[in-house]
Amino acid sequence: MTLEFSKSLNDVRGTIMFYSFGKLIIHFVETKKGFSRGGHYHKFKSDHILLQGKVEFKELDLDTNMEQIRILSAPYIISVKSNMAHILTALEDSL
Repeated sequence: MTLEFSKSLNDVRGTIMFYSFGKLIIHFVETKKGFSRGGHYHKFKSDHILLQGKVEFKELDLDTNMEQIRILSAPYIISVKSNMAHILTALEDSL
């Protein structure tokens, strides 16, 4: 099994690089200070590993309508349950 690169996308917010490792999907997401990523939810659990920087992490439980906001600094693993809307705003350039 090898790490396979599929594509990258660039915009003013930064760069996203898309990889796969067998069935594992990996996205390396660079977000520049002041920009956000996310604003969606999944029907599955997902993990986000903050390797560098500092973010404001907001999540909204779609079942209970309860919102939680946290300030997180690298290194940090963010586990997002299914049906949790989430958005990350970079307080520093982040990866």
